[in-house]
Amino acid sequence: MSAAAKVTLAGSILFTIASVSAVHWQHIKERERMHEGVLRDEERLAAKQRQDENARDLAAQQALERELRAQQEMESDTTTIPTAAINAPMVIATPTSDPSAPESSASGRSWWKFW
Repeated sequence: MSAAAKVTLAGSILFTIASVSAVHWQHIKERERMHEGVLRDEERLAAKQRQDENARDLAAQQALERELRAQQEMESDTTTIPTAAINAPMVIATPTSDPSAPESSASGRSWWKFW
């Protein structure tokens, strides 16, 4: 075999090895990029599920708030204090110093008298 044939054979072997290695390396990188896409999709789906769950929670909280506000309004309508009672003077209870008031046998204090 001549020297030119040996050089050609060696060159073609090196070119084939380089080509196969480059294709193999590209295939590995492409697989990694595809896997990263799957991970991004999973993250996106998880974020969407969290967003949907948060929207459901918000709707439930808003419905509960409306229900409680309606209940409070209904209770406040039935337990409103008449205006006359609000404007009436306040009476403060004071202890009596009336000697004719009966003594409490247990505590020794006089009875409280409310006016």
